[in-house]
Amino acid sequence: MDNVTFRHSRNPIAQNAQSEPTVNEVFQLLQSVERRLDQIESSLNLHITAVETSLEVAHEKIENLESKLASLETELQLQATENRKAAIMHELRSKEFNLPVHGISMNEKSETSEKIIRTFISEKLHFSASNLDRIIFSNVHRLPRKTSAITSSSSVTAPPIVVKFVTMKDRNSIFNLASYARQFKCSITKHLPLAMQVQRRILLKIANKLYKQGKRIQWKIIDADYRLFADGEIVHSNV
Repeated sequence: MDNVTFRHSRNPIAQNAQSEPTVNEVFQLLQSVERRLDQIESSLNLHITAVETSLEVAHEKIENLESKLASLETELQLQATENRKAAIMHELRSKEFNLPVHGISMNEKSETSEKIIRTFISEKLHFSASNLDRIIFSNVHRLPRKTSAITSSSSVTAPPIVVKFVTMKDRNSIFNLASYARQFKCSITKHLPLAMQVQRRILLKIANKLYKQGKRIQWKIIDADYRLFADGEIVHSNV
């Protein structure tokens, strides 16, 4: 009889029992996972804090920039206002020796503007010829018609004649006679800057209405603006 050698295989139940981790090993594994999670959480918290800090810094910088821009805008607006006022006052000073005479019609005679003005002052304003001869004009010219007036009707009011005096004394002596011009539907006014002319034009209808009501009308230049006063009280254009 042949010798037969039997080989016994390992017990599978015993093998599985040997491969299963112990409770201690599972506990250590869980601790390792927990520590790793804590590390991840700590790292994330640091990153989040860094991002939040960066956002706060960025937000603060943006607020500072916005504040500086607002301050700069205000400063530029103030500077622009001051420049506008300075330009208006400079224009006013450059015209202080001038008197525009309104309402003198344009005739077909070849008379110069100075001749027309001297005749007007002598005949309409009752200024003596001898005194008038002593007054020297720096320049006398009629302003050009506006384009719209040229293309519309020929009956449009003639543009004023601007008289530039050499001395303020002579200028004032003629300006003080301005009331005589009204009976001839003429007027003598200060030569205002364009911005003030616009303001006066807006307020003029109000001034005429208040004048008819018996109010005492005054015009004043305040802070580069042309202001209307009635009985000492300032009048606004929205009245």
